[in-house]
Amino acid sequence: MAAPDFWSNRERAQADVEEVSRLRSLINPFQQLEREIEDFGALHELAAEESDPTARANAEREVATEHDRLAHKLDEFELRQFLSGENDRANAFLTIHSGAGGTEGKLLIEWENVMASAPFTVK
Repeated sequence: MAAPDFWSNRERAQADVEEVSRLRSLINPFQQLEREIEDFGALHELAAEESDPTARANAEREVATEHDRLAHKLDEFELRQFLSGENDRANAFLTIHSGAGGTEGKLLIEWENVMASAPFTVK
């Protein structure tokens, strides 16, 4: 982008800027998660070194809470990486037609619950 002729082809430059932005949106969350995992390791070591039983129990609860939070964050990260392909940014229409009930109706309700808890926008 610092090249003198970078902006001479505006369409190409815009495409390059968008690609850089997309790549940063993939890399930055990974780096953040990596830092948080390193911090978790330090927290775990501090909890293990605690000599007071009450303080150690509190520290172990904090480690367990942080572990659960990081596991959830890792799951979200994996899903976002899975859905970060070239066409995954595009909009899509999804229509589901179920039968009068029974198995199809149950599957539709389950699918609706999955979509309602998804970390992306559902319209």
